[in-house]
Amino acid sequence: MGTFFSLFGRHGFKTWLTYLLGTMLTTGLLWLIWFIGLLIGGILFFASILPAIAEVSLEDPESWESLIEIAPGLIVGIVLFFGMMILISLPFLSFLNAGLYSVVKENVFENRFSFGTFFSGGFSNLWRVLKQSFLFFLIYFPLLILFIFSVIFLFIEGLQVVGLLIILLLLLVVPFVLMGTMFAPAIIITEKTGAFRSIATSFRLLFQSFGNVLLSFIAIAGTGFGLTILLVLPVTFFFHVVAGDAEWTSLFTTPYEYLVNTFIAVLCTFILFYRYQRIRPILYPTDPRNEEIGGGTEGDTRQESSEEELISVTPFLDKHEATTPSFTQPVSKPLDPVKKGGDPEEKHKKRGYPTSPFRPIPFPDEKPPAEK
Repeated sequence: MGTFFSLFGRHGFKTWLTYLLGTMLTTGLLWLIWFIGLLIGGILFFASILPAIAEVSLEDPESWESLIEIAPGLIVGIVLFFGMMILISLPFLSFLNAGLYSVVKENVFENRFSFGTFFSGGFSNLWRVLKQSFLFFLIYFPLLILFIFSVIFLFIEGLQVVGLLIILLLLLVVPFVLMGTMFAPAIIITEKTGAFRSIATSFRLLFQSFGNVLLSFIAIAGTGFGLTILLVLPVTFFFHVVAGDAEWTSLFTTPYEYLVNTFIAVLCTFILFYRYQRIRPILYPTDPRNEEIGGGTEGDTRQESSEEELISVTPFLDKHEATTPSFTQPVSKPLDPVKKGGDPEEKHKKRGYPTSPFRPIPFPDEKPPAEK
């Protein structure tokens, strides 16, 4: 298999350009849907608080209690609204993820690139990735609600301790859940499994090899946060603080941040699939493809050496039969007497040649020995 830098150097830029095109097409349609959703949600929000605002009087402080009474309901409504918008966005985000995962899987495991793989893989894997995204939503949305309520509890007298305990609990649970589900996208694309099984297999990998998963998590999180801090924050700080946040700054910062963020997404996905390629034998130790998955110079060299070994140990097979092993049939198959011209031993018996292993077998054009 090729090294990470050789694979990313060979296919990373082309994959990034393909992902850029896909995100521009998909994000444009998604923004339109979000605009319509926010417009409808804003109308419903103001319609729900207008009766309470009508009762508010600046001269009467007690009238503000009506707004306080409806505040919990408004918070729950806002959370549910954005949850619904996330559900609506899942098909579009799943298409983007499925396309990117398919291209990167092809880059890492097969050492090749195809522009059409983004769209063909995006549509063919859309349903499975969509179900996986829905399961992710069910896993992480309750954690998000807990975090929102913990922040609210911090500003309510008598509940600060509860809010702090919930935040500390989330600091322990969220990294564990992130590591447990981290390799699920790579598993569902590479192994062609179902959504639930991919997540379960990812958690099994966490329990079987915690050190490798932790190292992968640190590599991906460190790369994502590190490049964001190095490439995005300085430019944003310069144009929005030093340059005075002029109107023209967004014309530069928005495209720049978009390009950098998509590049970081491609790079982190590369790390994810490359790390899964390296630790995949932990899940499938007896899979004969473990030695052949991947590409690059190392894979080519290993394939050439295996061809030489197969030819040397299978002299009765031609080169094509000896160098094309199958996972469902044995590498070496018995000699076909009919196809190869008959069994040599039977021919020797018919011609009267000796078949003893201690005497050399004469050539076919040699005359048989005279009978005594």
